[in-house]
Amino acid sequence: MAPLQAGTVMAQNQHRVRRASGIVASLDVDRMNPLYRTMARLLVVPIALLAGGAARADQQARPIRAPSVVEVVAYRTALMKHPDAVKAVQRGVDAMLDDDCAAAIVQFDKAAAIDPKNFEAYIQRSHCDIDQGDLGMALADAQRGVKTAPWLDQAYEARAMVLAARGELEAGWQDCETAARIPEDPDRHLLDCRGYVEFALGRYAEAAVHLQFTGRSEEDRHRALFLYFTSKRLGRDGEIELAKHGGPESLPGVLSDVVEMILGHLTEDSVVQRAFSAPDRCAVAFYVGEWDLQNGRTDLAADHLQRAAGCNAGFKTTLGARAELKRLIAGR
Repeated sequence: MAPLQAGTVMAQNQHRVRRASGIVASLDVDRMNPLYRTMARLLVVPIALLAGGAARADQQARPIRAPSVVEVVAYRTALMKHPDAVKAVQRGVDAMLDDDCAAAIVQFDKAAAIDPKNFEAYIQRSHCDIDQGDLGMALADAQRGVKTAPWLDQAYEARAMVLAARGELEAGWQDCETAARIPEDPDRHLLDCRGYVEFALGRYAEAAVHLQFTGRSEEDRHRALFLYFTSKRLGRDGEIELAKHGGPESLPGVLSDVVEMILGHLTEDSVVQRAFSAPDRCAVAFYVGEWDLQNGRTDLAADHLQRAAGCNAGFKTTLGARAELKRLIAGR
């Protein structure tokens, strides 16, 4: 596949992601990118990757080794040798966009059977494993993704969210940190999951730093609201970032309604009533619970957070809700 064709497919899928409901509300666009995006990266390898990169100035740990030119060519050649696996991954991603993880897993199984080195099949299947409630298989698939593509930030991010869903927050944070230390690729859409895990850990000062918007975080739909509530925990004025990144054009649907609630334009009940899909109801339950906590209504907060905590373990809002409930029970 030529780079132009890959870019076209990528753009089409990103457009579909923005329009899709259901599981897309919980899985960020960067986690939903199909294999074609990765193939496009490998066809035009960034100079920074070929040079091997260097550790970020604020990191003491050694960065992940970037692939050599020979390795990149080998990865590219291996992918091109198995077009049926690539197509199966694409069909799996399409099924995920249609909120049908059971069908998606079938396609990812086919891709992995055709090409055992197809890391995208493992990474995407790990998300669906969580959706199906199989955290053991999710971890196994995420491990395969890291083993097959140890140079890919997306692989570590996927494993990080699985570990966090299993309650292994510190281990999850380490994987988020590893992903952030991978040498820079200008074409990479970095999730930087550190802030979400730090929120769950109660490390709000660190979360406030890592939840800040960068040039590659514009499609991370939960970032603005997490940053707002984190800032309020620190006694800061979270409205500035919310006004900048929480508009209807950035946060369509129920997340925009949550912003309207914060601004006093909608009631809690009206926001809850506007959430129709399961992921939307889960997200609203968490944010309304956070709003109740901020305003000292702990009984109401506990009720909303309990609902959010019972949702898909891979949702960032579920991760936050479970952590908040533990803090409420502990009296913190």
